[in-house]
Amino acid sequence: MRFLKWMGVLSLVLLPEAADASEVQDYSGLRLSLPYGFYNEAFGFAAGWVEGRVGYPQPQARVLGTAIVGSEGSAMGFVMAQDLQTERFDRLFVDPIFSVGYFDSFTSFIDGNPNFAGQRAGTNGSNKDDNVTGDAFDAFARVRFKYLLPIGHGRSQILPDYEILDGFLYSGATGGSSLNPVESGRSFVEVRPFYRSQNLDGDFGDGELHSDMKWDAGIGLRAWVNGFVVRADTAVSSEGFGVQMMIGHPFQF
Repeated sequence: MRFLKWMGVLSLVLLPEAADASEVQDYSGLRLSLPYGFYNEAFGFAAGWVEGRVGYPQPQARVLGTAIVGSEGSAMGFVMAQDLQTERFDRLFVDPIFSVGYFDSFTSFIDGNPNFAGQRAGTNGSNKDDNVTGDAFDAFARVRFKYLLPIGHGRSQILPDYEILDGFLYSGATGGSSLNPVESGRSFVEVRPFYRSQNLDGDFGDGELHSDMKWDAGIGLRAWVNGFVVRADTAVSSEGFGVQMMIGHPFQF
């Protein structure tokens, strides 16, 4: 998630120069093409390139991609898109995210070190040397499907027509003006399948970080009403049932 925040900082470069106060700004067609560098333990001294487009491949869509290589032998690629409209179902939008990374001589605090047999690695009381070092591979994919319900502002307008003036919304607001989603606002039904695989070819043999994977199913609710966010999630699995509710935390994962 820190990587996604880093990409959010880079995307600030997409902001255009200030326009005349009487001119409605058009953000479509903006392009980000930028080299960057950083240093951390996993990559060492790293260099990367990021490409982003607004209004591509569709007027309402955005795409962003980057590739990184480091002096420690690590490398990573990342690509994402938002608000891709499907051809057959014009109310269905797709937000895909894909990333793949290779990390050379990566240290992971997982079980598998024979010098600490019978002990749990990565806990508060575990030994700092209870870890496994080796070549690591990380793959992640998530595709968010959003279906716009034919209620509120989404009843007659599938694609919003926002206009920006001097950095602020000038016209085309589609936010909820009441607690009744049938009257105003844009309401979506979302499904977010995802996949995550992390493998480590350690110095004590292969390790599978997610070898004890559990499956569950759940449903979530997001509501944007009069300036604040309400979030409720519930899930059930073979291990139990849970409910989580938040107010004012619009996390997008």
